[in-house]
Amino acid sequence: KSYADLRLRLAKLLNFMENFTPKVVVIACNTASLHLEYLQSLTNIPIVDVISPTCKHVESVTMNKKVCLLATDATVQSQKYQQTLQKVGFDVVAVPCSNFVPIAEGGVCEQKAMGVISSKLQPISHIDFDTVILGCTHFGLIKKQIFNVLGVRNYVQCGNPTAKVLFDVLQNSNLLSNATK
Repeated sequence: KSYADLRLRLAKLLNFMENFTPKVVVIACNTASLHLEYLQSLTNIPIVDVISPTCKHVESVTMNKKVCLLATDATVQSQKYQQTLQKVGFDVVAVPCSNFVPIAEGGVCEQKAMGVISSKLQPISHIDFDTVILGCTHFGLIKKQIFNVLGVRNYVQCGNPTAKVLFDVLQNSNLLSNATK
């Protein structure tokens, strides 16, 4: 989808979700998270993205401030991760990996999948980044294959950091009870 198509689709989804009076909306996609500010301008419902919490978590786990971002082409091209981490002094190697999505979704045989992953990651495997951001929610499904090429590093997925921020938002807004306001 183009940037404009995705933005339109997200606005429609947000409009639909508002019918259910959610306490919080979580954008559980890195590429969709690029539209956070736009979506926030459309509603008063708190919205949590996956990029901000993941970047904060990366700050706490890296030892050498050298990070590798594996994400879809659109997420890499947006520069959102890179700019956020560079502001706090990180070096970021960003690798566009949209071709990993069908692998993670199970549409590619194991041998071909490893060939694609190896050819994409082997050229950067010698770089001394200590942390790898799996900057697509699908990439946790192929973490083992990524590990087989990049080896021992801190692998950061966006699920846990995002869940922690969601909990904080709910707690700070007194929204943890079952009762709706």
